[in-house]
Amino acid sequence: MASRITADDLKIRHTTLHLVLAALGYISDDSSKATIMDVQRRFDEAVAAGRMANDGNGHYRVTQAYKDRQVQRNREQSRSRNAA
Repeated sequence: MASRITADDLKIRHTTLHLVLAALGYISDDSSKATIMDVQRRFDEAVAAGRMANDGNGHYRVTQAYKDRQVQRNREQSRSRNAA
């Protein structure tokens, strides 16, 4: 089965993620220093946990191992409409 997500798709700019998280209501959209530092802390935790990698140029990417784990979890889920 061909992968639907390419390695290039896993690269994400910090700013873009911040905007998306704010737009979805996961974080405040006040752009305050406290909010930005909270987002940075979350990035740092994700990097430390191996879910994301930082290229040092403001770009982050979801690691291949994390992507593979999430895809596997998705595939293992029931596709029945009656599943709880």
